[in-house]
Amino acid sequence: MEKDESSKSFLTSLPGILTALGTLVAAAAGLVALFLSNSGGRPSTAASIGAASTASPLASGGSSAGTSVQNVIGNPVGNVGNTSSSNDGGHAGPGGNAGPSTSPSPSTSPSGQPVISAVSFTGGSAAPTVIVSGQGFGNSAPAGQPDNTTTCGPYTSNGDDYGNNLWFIDNGHFAAGIGTPPNGSCIGITIRSWSSNQVTYQFGNAYNSFDHWYISAGDQYTLSVDGVPYSGTVNFSG
Repeated sequence: MEKDESSKSFLTSLPGILTALGTLVAAAAGLVALFLSNSGGRPSTAASIGAASTASPLASGGSSAGTSVQNVIGNPVGNVGNTSSSNDGGHAGPGGNAGPSTSPSPSTSPSGQPVISAVSFTGGSAAPTVIVSGQGFGNSAPAGQPDNTTTCGPYTSNGDDYGNNLWFIDNGHFAAGIGTPPNGSCIGITIRSWSSNQVTYQFGNAYNSFDHWYISAGDQYTLSVDGVPYSGTVNFSG
């Protein structure tokens, strides 16, 4: 009887209470360790989603609406997002979903760099001419490389590719003049005139060789002269 009374006295004392709490904490720790070992130490679903959201969606060099020009020209091929069933060489174009504005946006640039003030189109969809007006273009065109041998096939009179110095994108349809042959745009650019305040050019023979590799009124476009971009909507003036 005395042994039972001493046990009860111990449990109701402060040391007894602390000992009991320690036992409960040790048991809880054991349960947590057992849970983690069964789950392989994987983070919760919420943590996984949070980690995944930090990954870059542009790992392959693609671009999205409003993307920088650097992303647009990072994948210089002939066709941009062609969804037709015709054979286009399997190309997805530079900045296929690059989103130029629906109205012309005059370019601004640091002092001493070209400025594009307006772009006009003549000739219609079959044989368009692009006229870029502004200032600071210089008196001679940049050096281009003949674009007759391309990854889309061989062409004649297909104009030149001009690296990053001169290019045109009909948004979602085709690109011209970007990169270095044979891995540049499948459509080259043919310069008709070049002065410090106006550049006029047309497209090589690969133009309109696949579905919607042509310009239509209302198409959104982005172009660049000497690294200065300009976006707008195609409107034929004559």
